[in-house]
Amino acid sequence: MKFEPGKSGNPRGRPRRPPSVGQLLKRVVGESDPQVLERLCRRIFEAALSGDVSAARWVVENLREA
Repeated sequence: MKFEPGKSGNPRGRPRRPPSVGQLLKRVVGESDPQVLERLCRRIFEAALSGDVSAARWVVENLREA
């Protein structure tokens, strides 16, 4: 098999990565139900307080914009 840049060697291609926290939030932020958004924000804050670095980063980045 010849090496080609950008190819993993897997005949089915590279496996898809799971969506990031930011991508998931962008999908859900379009929700019009305020209860859904409130629960989501509460979970993100709880995750950040418990030590989840990606959740904490998201909170800091979005608090800067607000």
